[in-house]
Amino acid sequence: MTTDPITNTSNPSENQTKYLDPVAMSPADFAALGLGQVAYLIKVTTSEGTPAYAIRAANGEDMAVIEDAAVAVAAIRQHELQPVSVH
Repeated sequence: MTTDPITNTSNPSENQTKYLDPVAMSPADFAALGLGQVAYLIKVTTSEGTPAYAIRAANGEDMAVIEDAAVAVAAIRQHELQPVSVH
């Protein structure tokens, strides 16, 4: 029997709710958590000193930098992701 590294169970039933077990997760599992589901919106300052918003994937990869927050949120939603604001 193999153990699922996310849920730390060896044989979950179909009706069992899966819960994440952070102790059993590898760094790669954490990095992939939320990929294809969320995008992070972070207030930044460009190299020219202009305030802007960085859009980052769940694993931290830069996706875009946009000057207007509403446009950044619209871009995230257009790609069927859930925007998450990072303070």
